[in-house]
Amino acid sequence: MSIQHQQHQQTIEARYVDPRKLITCLERRYEKDFQVKLRMNHYRIYASPDKGVLTNDEIRACSALYR
Repeated sequence: MSIQHQQHQQTIEARYVDPRKLITCLERRYEKDFQVKLRMNHYRIYASPDKGVLTNDEIRACSALYR
């Protein structure tokens, strides 16, 4: 995954997130231009700032509790 020099970071609590749903959502928004790191029960998403951040609705759709 390639990341341009300037990055934007978003942090999401990992507690109820389904990792497969999260990756699918990230691929839809950023294509392959992102990185995800899991640290201390939080996903840190690094992506190009021109595509914005995930919305609350997109994050809810990644929930392991959401069908």
